[in-house]
Amino acid sequence: MQGTHPELNKEAVYFELWKNHQDVHYNLLMQIFGLNTKKAEEELRPILNELVDEGVVSYYAEKKKYKAVAALNDLLIGEVIPNPESGNYDYLKPLDWAVGHMPEPLIRIKKGQPKLWPHLVHIKRSGPNLLAKSIAEITPQHPARIHGQVVDTEEGRKLVPLFHRYHTDFAVTGSQKAMVEDGDIVIANLNPLRGSVEIVDYDLDALPPEKYSKMVIASKGLNPHFSKNAVQEAAQICARPLTASPIHYRDLPFAAIDERIDPAMRVDYRDLPLSTVDGKYARDIDDGFAFVPNHDPDNEGGINLVVAIADVTADIGMDFMGGVSYLDGEAYDRGSSVYFPDQVVSMLPSNLSSGRFSLNPYVDTQAFVCEMKLGPHAEVLAHTFRIGLVRSHAKMTYHGLDDVIAHDLCVPGLPDDFAQNMLLADRILPDSPVFRDRLNMDLIERKIVVDHQDGVQVYERSEYSNSIIANMMVLTNAAAASHDCGIYRNLACPEDHQLVTLSDHIGDINKRRAESMQAPYPQWDRYKYNGATEWLQDLLHQSLYQDDQNQIRSLMIRSLPKARFGLSSEGHFSLGMTPGNVYENYTFFTSPIRRYADWIVHRALKEKFDIVRDKPYVLPRVDHPKEIEDHLSSQFRQAAKIQKDSENMLAMHILRHHIGQRRGGEVHEIKEDGIVIELNDPPARGFLPVESLRKDRVHNGGNCISAHFTHKRLKVGDEISVYIAKVDPVAGELQFSALPIPKDKNIHGDKPEPQNTGLELIA
Repeated sequence: MQGTHPELNKEAVYFELWKNHQDVHYNLLMQIFGLNTKKAEEELRPILNELVDEGVVSYYAEKKKYKAVAALNDLLIGEVIPNPESGNYDYLKPLDWAVGHMPEPLIRIKKGQPKLWPHLVHIKRSGPNLLAKSIAEITPQHPARIHGQVVDTEEGRKLVPLFHRYHTDFAVTGSQKAMVEDGDIVIANLNPLRGSVEIVDYDLDALPPEKYSKMVIASKGLNPHFSKNAVQEAAQICARPLTASPIHYRDLPFAAIDERIDPAMRVDYRDLPLSTVDGKYARDIDDGFAFVPNHDPDNEGGINLVVAIADVTADIGMDFMGGVSYLDGEAYDRGSSVYFPDQVVSMLPSNLSSGRFSLNPYVDTQAFVCEMKLGPHAEVLAHTFRIGLVRSHAKMTYHGLDDVIAHDLCVPGLPDDFAQNMLLADRILPDSPVFRDRLNMDLIERKIVVDHQDGVQVYERSEYSNSIIANMMVLTNAAAASHDCGIYRNLACPEDHQLVTLSDHIGDINKRRAESMQAPYPQWDRYKYNGATEWLQDLLHQSLYQDDQNQIRSLMIRSLPKARFGLSSEGHFSLGMTPGNVYENYTFFTSPIRRYADWIVHRALKEKFDIVRDKPYVLPRVDHPKEIEDHLSSQFRQAAKIQKDSENMLAMHILRHHIGQRRGGEVHEIKEDGIVIELNDPPARGFLPVESLRKDRVHNGGNCISAHFTHKRLKVGDEISVYIAKVDPVAGELQFSALPIPKDKNIHGDKPEPQNTGLELIA
């Protein structure tokens, strides 16, 4: 009896499943191999589990049935075995079979087929038995590449080919499996596992722009979702009623502490004409502002300014409902929200970040309020912090605010003198003693966004109204940092070698200016200037309204050290928050929806102003305080880099149809093997290999790249013109050439072939 049953091993079990080409019940397999229940559990079940884990067999638990994945289609991958006997056919050995083992009956293929390995094989059925008398036709592709659409099925993620020569679908495997979604059009290679594919690329013409963000989110390991406990905690917070005390802000002295009032009471600011100003595509609103009439005869020409910031820590403490706050823990781990051109991976669930905490128009919102009394030269005469209940009366964009100020327009919900107050703020804020030593290095900010109606758009934020709002927020942050605020934003003074490097760049700019008879810019001289601030301010002043103003500001930013968070203050060089200034410290207070560091500041100030008593302020629970500094600094920098990378991918998405076109840009970085260039339109960063400059011998000096014969030099910040040579948005690769791209070159990554060019052609 034992001899009538096949030998029990992995290959034999798989063969029986494959041969039946249908669901096979566990009991039937027991009969085929002549096993009783105990023997089957000890020997058959482990083999089946192993096949399921390998992905070559599917298991349907409710039916207790198994099915070979290859049996879902008429394809297999195998190796050609020559037939030693005469005849018109050879044999095919499936890759899943062990060495020396052949299936029975043998799979026959026509003689004369190419002996490439492996082969993608189409099986022709001939009768009820799949293998009996079957002849396989080989599709000579190595490796087989399939163009198809990803489809989620009950059996898992599949790839449905777009071409009819494949009459089946394939199981999706590999590292890209988590990055693709139902409906994506992709290109895939056949995996050596039978009937499966590994995705290698996307069909860019069929790829929606918002897909790039999802790819970055997956590749960077960002988690757009929150734990069940955090989601539950957020829902409980949203269910809490919003209430204010009977105390009205008009009943309190402006920007002063009233000893008669309990500071823990939430002041009613709801009829204060608060407005918010953000970019067109803002997804959460942290801050708003309002002007309170100034009736002080001793402060003629001054401003009473109220800045309201989302009061996140009113609902999220270090603990929640007597236990650990999951929201606090997850927000700390994230450190910062990450913004993409079409979405945001928020530090908080969306019902909080864009709902309860956001200063949305015409709804009541809890706020942490800073009242500031500014003199006629924007000197801070007094300030205080209160918790309040506010209501935004108007939501504007920066460009909309530009129009309001320029044309003295009335804004529904705001006082008639709103535009005049904005003009007054614009006039006096830059002269504030707080900004005495500030270095104005603001660049024209151009972002790439995905508009769900208009598609991919290059968005340029207004520098005029943005500078007014930014000055208000800097003043508020500085006011917060004047107290023991828990954590600070520090930026060290540049070291001498950094100033020398910047001065060298300025020297090169002066050479070009000399050619056009323009006055040179001042260079660093430690004996002439009383410190770096004096020189940099002189440089900024002389470059104002010049064609190379933006270039000089960009060079200065790159020459400065990187800002970071610190539990102790070390000053902020570029803002002039250094010893001897009105404010010597700086911090972040105004963006708690997207930045965890602001939570620490809010909690510290609430303790300072006796607003919170039952929940004393504590730092996140870590082994060493420096971990907080390093973690929050790293997460903040990473968020900015990811945002830039995702915008770069979208810029490449735009450029993919412009291979061979010439575009202008700026040298961003000099590397040993080439030049990193930032294009102007669209704002994209790519690479010019040094080997494309063949005519001249090119020398790389670290900070500059120079030609031996023509004596041409390129340095960081120089303007440059190049040709687009290669664009791969998914891989994040944008390559330039100094030569025009030959018209007969395709656009799928062929490298340009420089023939007679040099450094002189690209500047």
